[in-house]
Amino acid sequence: MRLAARHADSWLTYGPYDAQPSHAEWLGAVERQNRAFTDVLERTAPRRRVRRIVQVALDRTDLFASAHAYQRTCEALAAAEFDEISVHRPRRDGRGVPARRVDDVLAAHPRPAVATVRA
Repeated sequence: MRLAARHADSWLTYGPYDAQPSHAEWLGAVERQNRAFTDVLERTAPRRRVRRIVQVALDRTDLFASAHAYQRTCEALAAAEFDEISVHRPRRDGRGVPARRVDDVLAAHPRPAVATVRA
């Protein structure tokens, strides 16, 4: 964490490497990891801004149970001061975002409007 605090533009956590923590345990773990990183950053490089990213494991599907479940997860991660959530694309083996939930994930992250400049 000290290396990331001193030199990185971003820091990524995966959460616990336990077999399959519950959704609440996973959220709690990534929140604790983020607070620990904040503590290291404040001691090491207090004025630095480091982007915070959480990576969702390939086989973690509980947060995709519904559009509402995914939105609640994103809101909890934003409240924990994460900047990004990274998910895996749907895979043939069934891991990653379930194919039926891709539209829900995309809808939760609308792209900002792009201004068109005409010459």
